[in-house]
Amino acid sequence: MTGATTPSASPAVNSSPPRARPGPSPPSAPLRRRPTRAPDRPCRSLAALRTETDIYRRVLAAGGLVALGTDQPLVPVGLSLHLGLRALHRGGLSPAAALRTVTVLPARLFGVERDLGTVRPGRLADLTVVDGDPFTDFDSLVRTVSVLRGGTPYETGDLVAAFEPSAPSTATQDDWAAAGRLMRRDGCCDHPS
Repeated sequence: MTGATTPSASPAVNSSPPRARPGPSPPSAPLRRRPTRAPDRPCRSLAALRTETDIYRRVLAAGGLVALGTDQPLVPVGLSLHLGLRALHRGGLSPAAALRTVTVLPARLFGVERDLGTVRPGRLADLTVVDGDPFTDFDSLVRTVSVLRGGTPYETGDLVAAFEPSAPSTATQDDWAAAGRLMRRDGCCDHPS
C-alpha cells in the first residue's frame, strides 16, 4: 500500500522505557518547603565584569584605545564613569592606565588630542579637584572638592545645592512610562516608540 506504514517501518520516537514522574502530593501530605538557593546572578555579573576588564586590558596592551564614557541617561552623571574606572583598576590596570581611559585616550579617539586630554598651557581643560592622590589612593577619585568648568571654579557644596529637589517627587508610574516614551522618540537613539 502506498502511503501506509507498518509498525516495524515507523521510526522509534522514544525507545527508552517510560520514566515515573512525581505527581502532585495528596492533600493529606504535609507541606514541605523546597530549599531555596541564592541566585547566582552576582557571581555571573562579576565573572562578566572580569571578562570585560580583561578584554580592555588586552586591547590596551596591544596598543588599542579604550575610552570610558557617561552615556547612561538614567544614571546620575559620572556614576557610570566612576564605576568603570574602579572596575578597570580592580581588573588590573594601574591608576595611570585607568585614568588615561577618561582623559588622553578619548581625546585621541575623537581626534582632538591637540586641544584636550592632558593639562598643558594653551589647551582646553575642565578639571575635577579631588581630596587625595588617586595614584596612591584610587578611592580618592570620589572625594570631589571642586570643579573647574570653562574657566569657572565651582565648589562641591554649590554644585550639590543647585540640584537639590525643592519638594519630594510626586511622579507616578504613568509619568515615568510617558518620560520613557518621550526619550525613545526625542532622545539620542532611534528606537521605535
